[in-house]
Amino acid sequence: MYKNLIKKLFVLPVVFAVMMAFVSCGSGDGQDEALIGTWEFVYFNADYRYVFNEDGTGDRGIPGYDIQTFTWSTNNEMLNISIDDTENAELASERWQYSVVGNALIIASQHNADLVIMLEARTDGQFDAELLGTWQWEFLDDWVYIFNEDGTGRRGIFGEYIEAFTWSTDSDRLNITRDEAEFNELFNERWLYTIINNVLTMESRQEAELVMQYTRQ
Repeated sequence: MYKNLIKKLFVLPVVFAVMMAFVSCGSGDGQDEALIGTWEFVYFNADYRYVFNEDGTGDRGIPGYDIQTFTWSTNNEMLNISIDDTENAELASERWQYSVVGNALIIASQHNADLVIMLEARTDGQFDAELLGTWQWEFLDDWVYIFNEDGTGRRGIFGEYIEAFTWSTDSDRLNITRDEAEFNELFNERWLYTIINNVLTMESRQEAELVMQYTRQ
């Protein structure tokens, strides 16, 4: 089911054409350092990600469920991907035109017309100290978020329902990965957040108009 997920992603030909004017690409055969790391979908499916390793290996898919490994290289503005799992892959080798603009990676298929994918860099290991502690939801006193210094956390109603997660921050972005979740729900949540006068405002980047506020306990 999910091995064909890439074929269902949204198309961004106009965005790609504009952003190519600001391309940050590698030149020559090898691995462009700008690609190294983890890239994931935010608005379409935040559980699906690409990982490019420094040694030219990589993988893509949904961690813990469906992962496809590959090797990769770059040449000028082209990304070459060789699929390890050729039995389940329609193309053993893929070729993409790519650009890196800030935290965004845009890849355009050279095999499927109009297939353009935008991903965002996943940055872990940063923990905004302002978030540490317990936050109480404005509409329900018993519902809280707890952010720990080691990047773990909990949320829910004490004594009735509590959910564990890990978290990290990157600028004004809050990344939450749920430790336990049904597969048809989001494992990875993406929020924009601000803290003003001990009020934490979280705005979902995946669900339109979902904004929540919490006060520090």
